[in-house]
Amino acid sequence: MRFIRKKPSPQAFEDWKRANKPADWSDLMNEPTHREEDVLYYTKDELRSTLLAEQGHLCCYCQRRIENTESTVIEHLFPRNGEDKMQGKAKTFEYSNLMASCDGGALANRDRNKKEPATPSYPEYCDRSKQEKLLPLSPLDPDVESRFTYSIADDKVNIVGKDPEAISTIQEILNLNTPFLEKRRGEAIAGLIFEDQEKLQFISIETAKKLLVSYQQQEDNAGGHLSEFFRVKLHFLQLFSGDI
Repeated sequence: MRFIRKKPSPQAFEDWKRANKPADWSDLMNEPTHREEDVLYYTKDELRSTLLAEQGHLCCYCQRRIENTESTVIEHLFPRNGEDKMQGKAKTFEYSNLMASCDGGALANRDRNKKEPATPSYPEYCDRSKQEKLLPLSPLDPDVESRFTYSIADDKVNIVGKDPEAISTIQEILNLNTPFLEKRRGEAIAGLIFEDQEKLQFISIETAKKLLVSYQQQEDNAGGHLSEFFRVKLHFLQLFSGDI
């Protein structure tokens, strides 16, 4: 998980809320089929676009690459329909409570169920696993990156929580060590830390340091597309550079 520094709410979003006084999340539409005159519009497409730029086009939880499509979830950190529904309703349109998440495996399960109806679904993760639960630790906590580390074995990368809150967040709520994500992270790291396709020769300290500088510069590029599993890659580059 990577720390997300929230920016001020988009002025167009705030203007739309003032003009329309939305009461329910469904009041925020996707692109309307017809736009009437004298009506102030704002759409989920516009909101997703802003959230994605803020997050470097990475899922707020697993750091998979996501784009501005309807399968990308506008995530409510404080759930809308959890135990405290009053506070959930109050925070529905608070920009500080909104992030962009991947679909948590929903699309893969839908496609698989069409082809193999009798086959069990893949394990779900991120928002699909979280549902209406509260997170003990979130990407908006400034110390979030220091609360996790990563281990690699058998070409898979596992996220390791350093304290009970981090462990609960990863294992019990977000399910970020599902086999699919472990494998994808392993593939991403293998392409970074090995010199050869056979995975016999690690990159040198000098190469790791150069790559680390490049990745740090990429992170400073506000609004850009960060490399998938960015925080995981940064960890291993720091490790190979001798920074940790």
